[in-house]
Amino acid sequence: MQFKSFFKRQWLITRYPLFVVDIVLVILAILLYQYDTAQFKALVYSPAVLLILLLLVIVHVYPPLLNGLVARYCNKRTADAVVPISEDINKIKADIKKDSVKNVETKSVVTNILKKESDSDVGDLIADLKEKRFDKVMLRVRDKIKKGGGIVYNIVLELAYGAQDISNYDIKDRINNLATIIRENAPMTVKMAFIIQYISCNLYIDEHALVEQATYKAINLARKSEIDPVFLCKLYRIQMDSFTIQNRISEAIASGKKALEYADAKDRCIIYFSLSKIYFYFLNNNKCGLENALSAWNDIYKDAPFMKELVQLCYITLFFDGHVTEACDFLLNFTDNEKDDSYKDNLSYLLYKKGDIKSAQNNANYCVKQNPKEAIASLNTIAMIEKDAGHYEQALYYFSEAITGLEPNSQVKLMKYFWLEAIYNRAVCYIKLGNFEKAKPDMDFLIKEQYADMDSEILKEYYELDPAHIVSE
Repeated sequence: MQFKSFFKRQWLITRYPLFVVDIVLVILAILLYQYDTAQFKALVYSPAVLLILLLLVIVHVYPPLLNGLVARYCNKRTADAVVPISEDINKIKADIKKDSVKNVETKSVVTNILKKESDSDVGDLIADLKEKRFDKVMLRVRDKIKKGGGIVYNIVLELAYGAQDISNYDIKDRINNLATIIRENAPMTVKMAFIIQYISCNLYIDEHALVEQATYKAINLARKSEIDPVFLCKLYRIQMDSFTIQNRISEAIASGKKALEYADAKDRCIIYFSLSKIYFYFLNNNKCGLENALSAWNDIYKDAPFMKELVQLCYITLFFDGHVTEACDFLLNFTDNEKDDSYKDNLSYLLYKKGDIKSAQNNANYCVKQNPKEAIASLNTIAMIEKDAGHYEQALYYFSEAITGLEPNSQVKLMKYFWLEAIYNRAVCYIKLGNFEKAKPDMDFLIKEQYADMDSEILKEYYELDPAHIVSE
């Protein structure tokens, strides 16, 4: 089951301890080379050092190895802190940082300010912005600022920053520009919008101490000024995001719940969605993940950018909570007016699990016909139906195809279940065909991975196939 729109494969990221080791080794190598070149060469070519260097390269290229070693001799929490291999969590953190540099907080405020501006140069700059002539705008604006053109040009510059991709400018230049705007006297609602954007940009560069201090100060300022509660909601949301990136999950949840006190329907949807992901991915708490996902769905709004993610999170959490029928019905109701076939691909699997085999097969056949390369869940469904019918050779073909499609996402906690399930079903087919040699690698791997849904009778048949096993004749 692929849920491809939900999870896109990212390269696994190693954390600071590994890079510290790299730096220390490089410094020691340079010092030794300068002190005694001959001894340095002899040491580098020694088997022990070559082995250490080889291991270091391997853990850079394949972080799960280091994660597994740390987990074995320490614990899983320590391992994930040193070398996180959970792609879903990495994606959540990356999305938080990506969203932090958007100018959604200041755009409406900036627009209102500029509407009142009579300077024709400002009008020309805004026209150029609408045409996405960003380089031209920024050059002209910076020239105006140098000549003392007034704070309005700093505001236009912020609008230009927010309209571009972060790779097109230096984030620290933007932060300095926002600081200049904040220092000016302005109505509190205007100032607060820029303060929020200033804090958000610092979140992007991981200035978490600054973010935490500035957020608390801004919260106190907002309460003292008695401005629109929406600002308090946004500030607590920034806190939640900052704590999430730092793996300070208890504090993130507390800030999220506080933000709900000041939220309107749209913000409630966004906050509940964030909380559902925190519970589900960081805490493995499916119950609370489901509750928050469904709460977000109750407040869903038109054109929500995370609509697909939320839909999938709702039926996935229902599925893992044991509510298979509800998960299937949820997706069925949604796909009634949805043209995206990727939902129907996942629906085929849920229909099978619900026990509606005919509908599952029809749905799976349709998806495979429409897009055979992307219909991984449907291939898995067809394989399970063939297996149940005793057509093990045909099932093996489809399971092998499905496993290949599922494997790229096997590091995602959520996806790993479906990948392992397909491997187990393939092993079952080999066992039923009496092929112990083919079944053994799959079964050994499943036992090592502690796959929890094995059938005792299948295990019995597997061990009876093994000529070296105690129960064999």
